[in-house]
Amino acid sequence: MRFKDKFDFSVQADENLLQYLCPKLSIQPLLENAIYHGMEGIYDDGEIQISIYEKNSLIHIDVIDNGLGMPPETIEYIMHNKVVSSKRGSGIGVRNVDERIKLIFGNAYGVVITSELDEGTTASIIIPKIKKVEDIGY
Repeated sequence: MRFKDKFDFSVQADENLLQYLCPKLSIQPLLENAIYHGMEGIYDDGEIQISIYEKNSLIHIDVIDNGLGMPPETIEYIMHNKVVSSKRGSGIGVRNVDERIKLIFGNAYGVVITSELDEGTTASIIIPKIKKVEDIGY
């Protein structure tokens, strides 16, 4: 509600994928980052989209913003460096999601971030198509 006039929000989901499992609280940290960081400096034409689709027999959940974007070094830091709290964020939310997905499904899955300066950022969750918890191979 706090940002209701700052950006438009939409969800596009392949109905056929709604039957598959997605770990709880996986999308929320990525969406929160898109709102807090992606919409920074955007005043009325911001857009955030969640897109859920299948690619190469895997589920992709993209959180896309048209914000300021970030350089490759920032993505590298977010995904691989030691957590340090700061005003700009620590990256712990993204890394937690990535690590949980890898623990649940294996190292072939997780979060991938792509970004282009002045164009925006896409944070993608990539998971296998699994319908029942019993089918996860721990």
